[in-house]
Amino acid sequence: RSVSGFGMPGTAVIENINAGDHIALVSYDTNDKFHGDAKDFNFTIAKANVTLSVLANDIVEGETAIIEIFAVNDDLENINTTVVLTINDKAYGEVTITNGTAQVPVADLEQGKYNVNIVTADDNYNFASASWSFYVKHATSLVVITEPEHEYGTPVVIDVKLNATSLNL
Repeated sequence: RSVSGFGMPGTAVIENINAGDHIALVSYDTNDKFHGDAKDFNFTIAKANVTLSVLANDIVEGETAIIEIFAVNDDLENINTTVVLTINDKAYGEVTITNGTAQVPVADLEQGKYNVNIVTADDNYNFASASWSFYVKHATSLVVITEPEHEYGTPVVIDVKLNATSLNL
């Protein structure tokens, strides 16, 4: 990156430098008062700490699980970063967290327990991870049977209906 147009003495501010080792070169041209000069120096930007958390509610088969992921820095400020998402040892790839949050829908899960794990994927942050478990339960019975009271000599009528709440209608 280049910063120019500041007078001497002066201060140059360069924002959003990635973590790692860097070299800066400071130079100025000859003018009627000074001979031009250039100096370089090495500096290191340390990785920042991040705290991750993840959660998902239990669902019923046929519903879509929503994996919620959160990331904050040491000052508890929401941050932008990336994590790698794994569910039951199946990789779901990198997830971008914006303003401290991301939501990942996961469909077509069968009944059972699901272990969610996230780890940092951003080289600007120290390693961090978080885990959570949720369950996919079998759907409740779809059939509802009602039998009204009846008397001798009248036909027995049994009503069989589908439970609309189980169908998520």
